[in-house]
Amino acid sequence: MIFILVAILAVTGFFGVRELVLKRYWRELVLYSFLFLCGSALSILQAMRIDLPDPNIALQYVFKDILNLYYK
Repeated sequence: MIFILVAILAVTGFFGVRELVLKRYWRELVLYSFLFLCGSALSILQAMRIDLPDPNIALQYVFKDILNLYYK
């Protein structure tokens, strides 16, 4: 399962990076690479059945405690 996931990520990453390098979009390449690596790492961790933290808890903390925004 993880091998298939890594293969799909490699092919997807290759075509995304190839397009940006050919057009010489260096800033976009850096941002794409960062986001792609973060997403790939999370996907692989989830495929390995590692429990990942819930992002809603962090968002609730930011909105309620830091920004003082409350919703119903």
